[in-house]
Amino acid sequence: MSSTATRSSLSGGMVAASVAVLVVFLAAWEWLPGLAKIPEFIMPPPTKVWAEFLRMLGSEKLLWHSGVTALEVVVGFVLGSLLGVIIGFALGISPKTELVLSPYLLALQIAPKVAFAPVFVMWMGFTVYPKILVAILIVFFPVMVNVLTAIRTVDPDARWSRSTCSLSARARAIPRWCSSPSSCSPSSASPPMARWC
Repeated sequence: MSSTATRSSLSGGMVAASVAVLVVFLAAWEWLPGLAKIPEFIMPPPTKVWAEFLRMLGSEKLLWHSGVTALEVVVGFVLGSLLGVIIGFALGISPKTELVLSPYLLALQIAPKVAFAPVFVMWMGFTVYPKILVAILIVFFPVMVNVLTAIRTVDPDARWSRSTCSLSARARAIPRWCSSPSSCSPSSASPPMARWC
């Protein structure tokens, strides 16, 4: 009982401290810029930010635009993930393909993604497509690298072992199905490899 009461008091104290930090931060944001003679168009106080938010919420279709942006993010995430998984599998299974494409993928990866936004806008105009393409670029490389790394960790002997894969399977199907579990999460990859073959 005492330990529970101690935990409750500690939790309440942490919440109170967190709220106090927020209050101090908002107070400093409200008054310090004015005391430092910082113009409001550079750092507006939170009261004016909140008033402008309410105005945009009522007259600028803020929720509708937020929904469009959320849809663009979801579409870019899905397409970027699918593209990363497909190309990651292709590069992991075929070293020759990786050798051919890796210079171009590396050059695309090290380039700042934001720099592509003006180019996409020039190509496609002020539509949803440039934003979706930027989201695809942001998502694509982490997914591709993770899938490629997972495929590389598969033991090459296990791909062709009689105990894991059927001899009647086609040659191209064997590395694909034996590599699939290693590219999943640990919970997904826990079943024995024979289940995938």
